[in-house]
Amino acid sequence: MESQRDERIDILKGIAIFLVVLGHINAPEKLTDFIYSFHMPLFMFLSGCTFWYSLKKRYVEDKLPWKQTFSYIGKRFLPLVIPYVVWAWIWEMVIHRNYNPITAMTRGFSVYWYLPTLFGIIAIVSLAEALTVRICHAKKWIYSLITEAIFAGMLILPIIGLALLTHIKLFREIIIYIIPFFAGMVVKKYPQISKLVTNEIMVTICFLVSCMLIPQYTRSDKSLEVLFIRFIAGMTSTEVIYSFIYSVKITQGGVNSTLEKLIDVFKCAGRRSLEIYLISELFTPLLPATPNIGIFPDTLLRILYSAVICLCSILIANLSQQSKYLNFMFFGGRRIVKK
Repeated sequence: MESQRDERIDILKGIAIFLVVLGHINAPEKLTDFIYSFHMPLFMFLSGCTFWYSLKKRYVEDKLPWKQTFSYIGKRFLPLVIPYVVWAWIWEMVIHRNYNPITAMTRGFSVYWYLPTLFGIIAIVSLAEALTVRICHAKKWIYSLITEAIFAGMLILPIIGLALLTHIKLFREIIIYIIPFFAGMVVKKYPQISKLVTNEIMVTICFLVSCMLIPQYTRSDKSLEVLFIRFIAGMTSTEVIYSFIYSVKITQGGVNSTLEKLIDVFKCAGRRSLEIYLISELFTPLLPATPNIGIFPDTLLRILYSAVICLCSILIANLSQQSKYLNFMFFGGRRIVKK
């Protein structure tokens, strides 16, 4: 029987995609630096969690056949690559009045880089998982984890070489974000790691580390030291946010109906996070500049903008679902999960 959907992952993805939108609409610098310090590691971590849920359905008698592995990779290709091609072209036409699809594929990467990066990471980790199952079947979990990390590292080595030789941004992003993605998969695959991550001592340490490092990050500084600070801050913050959500009991019919409605909104946004990402990136450059009304009112206005963009994106995604052709063109045939 198919396992129930993990609603906490949906809630976390809803929060993450809202922060992504808020960080892309020229919010006050301090707020933007804070969001950028952890929002993408969090999103990749959650993508790794959902990846494991979908990949384990391909197992046959505790094994992952090569046919099932390549079938899974192939089925993730269209829902990630087709939207990248279509929306990069639309973005280039709307923002830069450029109708050349070849140029759009390269310039659009700066906006929609997440989609091809996610596909590359999924392909690498899927192959590492298939190799690990063949070698460490029925062995202790620690051997399986180490072996899987080694295989993932071996498969990423050619990507590192290509990144150094070609300086193509796609390879660089895969190298950076495969770590939080792999961490998310590991947390869901191994209960022992999940218990360690949600341990109170570990959460406290990560919280203190993130509090010390996040104020040191600024987007304007691209030095290796600052990027390393951002990575550590992102991973520790992700651990804290994940553990906090999983420590909260989500019940139906509670006293605080307003909080429940807010959770439902984040849950809905999380189930449509990729659609919100695609559509919002087209909307955010078109927003008018806010008047000089002070940091606090400007922040509230930007939060309102982000909420409206997310709601409009959900509406457009739902409308496109009515036509299989529009759904295939804009979202690669991705099925909208209804509440």
